[in-house]
Amino acid sequence: MVKSNNINNKQPSIVRGNDAWGYLILLISLLFLGYIIFLLYSWVNFQDEVYLRLDDPKAFDRSQKFSARKLLDNKGILLDGGVVGGELSFQYFPEHNLHGHSVNFSTTVDSDYDWDLGILCNLCEQGSKVEYFPFYRDISGYKKVAESDIHNIYVPDGDGFQYDNSFSSLGVWLDSNVPEGSTLSVLDPGLKLANFLKTNLPKIKNEMVAINPNIRGPFSLLVAADNKFEVKARIRHHKWSALEGTSVHLIIEDTNQNILNRSTLDLARGGVGEINISTNLPAAGLYRVSVQGIGGLETESLEINTNKFVFLPDGGPHGSHRLSGVYFNKAHELFISLVKPTNLTLYSWTSSALGEVDIRSISGNQAEQKEVEENDELDEIFTIKSDRLDEPVNFNLPAGNYIVPVPANVAFSGVEFSISQDYHFKPYKYRSVSGLDAEYIIARFDVEKKSSEGQKVNMEFDQQAINKNWDQEQGYVWFSMFSPKQKKDFSLHQASGGTPNDFLEPAYFSDFTISVE
Repeated sequence: MVKSNNINNKQPSIVRGNDAWGYLILLISLLFLGYIIFLLYSWVNFQDEVYLRLDDPKAFDRSQKFSARKLLDNKGILLDGGVVGGELSFQYFPEHNLHGHSVNFSTTVDSDYDWDLGILCNLCEQGSKVEYFPFYRDISGYKKVAESDIHNIYVPDGDGFQYDNSFSSLGVWLDSNVPEGSTLSVLDPGLKLANFLKTNLPKIKNEMVAINPNIRGPFSLLVAADNKFEVKARIRHHKWSALEGTSVHLIIEDTNQNILNRSTLDLARGGVGEINISTNLPAAGLYRVSVQGIGGLETESLEINTNKFVFLPDGGPHGSHRLSGVYFNKAHELFISLVKPTNLTLYSWTSSALGEVDIRSISGNQAEQKEVEENDELDEIFTIKSDRLDEPVNFNLPAGNYIVPVPANVAFSGVEFSISQDYHFKPYKYRSVSGLDAEYIIARFDVEKKSSEGQKVNMEFDQQAINKNWDQEQGYVWFSMFSPKQKKDFSLHQASGGTPNDFLEPAYFSDFTISVE
């Protein structure tokens, strides 16, 4: 009984010891949980803003949180406080993981060159590379009228229309705000404009149509096609070509530029051959057919099993000629249909001037014929005269249907066309153009009006872009600015033995800012 009592007397001290260890474990657990919650709260609510000036002595110090790096062997980058050489990159080391955050990159630019902004892609299929987006363009003649989380839309300053100032769907905004026939320019390689141009698909006859286009060099056409599609071209490689032999490619693509079929023809100098494709398409719809190749090529005949197709105005430039257009070796009458006033171009690339061209309206409005000078507003019936050599002749046509007689050895550009009105259709509700020559510019960058220091530009990289490009192991994100034209000019003059002062106007950046949300 005594042993039993001794054992019973010791039990409370054992229980009290267990309680102490339990409290300690609970306290440690609570502290650890609190720390995790603190980290999560800090990460979710992490905000940051860092600045950099190139004239700062520590601007290129890699130990800094935000630093610049030179990409041309540390030569030719900084000149009189400006940048030459066309390349400049940055490393940003944030205090927290950037997953789930968006990052805004901004600077003020004063430059005669265009600049692109890229972010290093660590998860690209092709491996690490920089994905570039148009960043700085001189759009001082434009104003921003609408924005989404990613894109901004700009129109010419003189546009007085009242637009919806925000959107979540670009397609819906275009349908609600943009008139049919308007020109759009997309400064975002990741945005497929064909998805928003609104295809107008006509009724078609699945029959073979033969034409003799006599087009020199590359060209493309849009076709309204059924499931079963056939195309055949007869192509000549002229004897005067500088190439002994060349290859011609016949390509069929969908409207997102996915190649569906391709055929190749090898031609010796002076040779003639036929190239064809017969294929089943995914569905009836709109497709692009292209003839591509270099050298003295001429497409003499074309057969296609649809009665609705239009030539695109961006076939060239051919060889050394500078106009992007369709080059005709022989005279043709082209049919065009304009839903609004449109700028067009004719260009004689030989030693002969354009001469006199009569453009006829077939819309029923018989205005008095008159002669006009280049760039004048034109009536429905008019004559263009030009005695200039090797210079494009630009003119403007009001809305209507026209026959444009194009002389031999003359290129045409500005709008899609047909060789016969019977084949014509309007493939899209809107027209896509390149560069800044558009009524609507869609871009990722956001700009403010120019000041004495330049034009302030910023671009936001959303969570998806940051998640793909955040280097978690190294703890940084890499941005790169690139000016292809300035880099090319720099390399050419550097190779000739010059110094940057002799040939390049530096690009001036008054500051750089990175902000995290």
